Amino acid sequence: ATLSYLAAEGPRDFYQGDLARSIATDIQASGGALTLEDLASFRAHGREALTIPYRGGHVYATPELTCGPTLAHTLRLLQQKLQPGRGRPDAAAYMEYALALQSAYRERLQDMGDADGRRALGAEHLAPACTTHFSVVDRDGNMAAVTQTLLSTFGSKFVTPQTGVMMNNGIM
Repeated sequence: ATLSYLAAEGPRDFYQGDLARSIATDIQASGGALTLEDLASFRAHGREALTIPYRGGHVYATPELTCGPTLAHTLRLLQQKLQPGRGRPDAAAYMEYALALQSAYRERLQDMGDADGRRALGAEHLAPACTTHFSVVDRDGNMAAVTQTLLSTFGSKFVTPQTGVMMNNGIM
């Protein structure tokens, strides 16, 4: 119902309309500090997608503080070390998945983040905020919405009762 409402009313309603009021009210009623003014002042910033070549195709990801650079690192390693098989992945394939992810996350945790003037690997200035979001719809209509926040490590703990909107969701 919330998504249908938002589709009919438009995206700014999430930040300035009845939906924003509902979200702020629910959060404040549960002891949170988010206000309608906080939501109203938000402005999204579009970024050019990170294009990751992979096995003759392209994977598009967010370029900055989300997992785009980490995904690129992982796919580079998999392309170098994992030969595509026929059928289901075997134990060796799963070992390569694990090694590639460990390497990529080791780099992410050591070299990426909102510190030392970096907003991402190779970037030259700090990010203006600690939350990044992207949504993807593929040609078959499958949808994914991902939000990465400073508080993602705490997991998704709160769903607004009136709207069903999950706050602080993070997918790692």
